Amino acid sequence: VAELLHRYPPTAFLPATELGEAAMRRRVEALKGELGGPMGGLVAAMAPRDPLGAELGLLRALAELPTELAWWDRAEQLARTLDRPQELSDLYHGAITRPIATEDALELGQRAVSFHEEWFDDAAAVVRILERMVDLDPAGWAFDRLKLLYDSQERWDDLFALYDRLLASDLDETRRTELLEDAAQIAKDFAKNADRAIGYLEQLLHFKPKNERLLASLERLYERYGKHRELIGLLGAQLGGK
Repeated sequence: VAELLHRYPPTAFLPATELGEAAMRRRVEALKGELGGPMGGLVAAMAPRDPLGAELGLLRALAELPTELAWWDRAEQLARTLDRPQELSDLYHGAITRPIATEDALELGQRAVSFHEEWFDDAAAVVRILERMVDLDPAGWAFDRLKLLYDSQERWDDLFALYDRLLASDLDETRRTELLEDAAQIAKDFAKNADRAIGYLEQLLHFKPKNERLLASLERLYERYGKHRELIGLLGAQLGGK
């Protein structure tokens, strides 16, 4: 530990905003060199006899270089050895909010979700990670995971906001109709939200104007909830199209 702290004292890890660009670049390159060489060997050598010291060194390094994915593997192994997941958990949460490449952030997000599910019974923490991933990539892997979590917790407003965020993006017709059908069914059958269900079905009607099942669903909803003007419009459109 003493050697690690001598090489990397706390003052060496000031926030990037407090360093000049040239100094920050030198610090990053030094860390890469050390963990690829002497420090990497030091961490590996220390792990059996001083895993805490090895973990300390890796956590410090990852705070500076969160995109070095192989280091996360080592850090997770040490967290398991030490039964100390919280420090690494905190680091994952911080890393995915850093201004790093989207591809790297999404990879870290997947790792963070797996790590949290392994160690913690904390769905809220997983939701926060997934929400960050959806912010970065609305159509990516996190959408379905977050949708299931919102559904299981009956967080209907959050779930529909998630659908609306994705529907506002550039989608092909097949994907858009799938989402509208899914959202309409959830709104109608589970959330019991007629306005939401009608809204999604009306959007879907633009893509399937002759779909009898869709027309029948809308007709029933209009009748049930007293939307007489909309019902007259729907029936009139059907008569006019014949």
